[in-house]
Amino acid sequence: MSDTYTRVLIGAFAAAVMTVVAMAGTMVAASQPVAFGQGLSQSSQGS
Repeated sequence: MSDTYTRVLIGAFAAAVMTVVAMAGTMVAASQPVAFGQGLSQSSQGS
């Protein structure tokens, strides 16, 4: 019984970690092109 509970607990923890990693990766991937585009637009306007 405790073995099954431990497996469920580890599975839930792994799923939570994967979700956090996926969310962080999505935020980074979404923020990088925006910052890159802003940098290009600012440099082109300044020149």
